[in-house]
Amino acid sequence: MDPQSNLNNPKLTTILFAILVKRLGGKAEITQADLDDIAFNQLEEEGKADGSLEFRLVRRQLDA
Repeated sequence: MDPQSNLNNPKLTTILFAILVKRLGGKAEITQADLDDIAFNQLEEEGKADGSLEFRLVRRQLDA
């Protein structure tokens, strides 16, 4: 993980996770299948001028 990542801050990570759970209706279940699905992808983040954050999941193309 990038040492400059906002996700290195445990308090901010908890806040971000809570926001996402709220947006999903107040409950989220993470299964092993979910972890397997994203295991080799990359999460990119961008800080905006207004202080907001944007995260993007960049899917890795697996060789056939």
